Amino acid sequence: MTRALAYVAGAWPARPDGNLSGAGWAWLENFNISTAGFVIVGVFVLTWIVALSIWRRAKIEQKWDTANATAQD
Repeated sequence: MTRALAYVAGAWPARPDGNLSGAGWAWLENFNISTAGFVIVGVFVLTWIVALSIWRRAKIEQKWDTANATAQD
């Protein structure tokens, strides 16, 4: 498992002294979890707003109700 993680992070083969190097490890060292959290929440809110606007403008609920009423008759 350790070798697989080292390979994915761009450090294959790992240095004999145990220090890992490579582009992937450098990116992980500079990774800011707080910024990632804000990005995740922002994408969620944006997706919700887009879905809500499509639902309201396309009148999806009315179309489904009409289709259900027609199918039940």
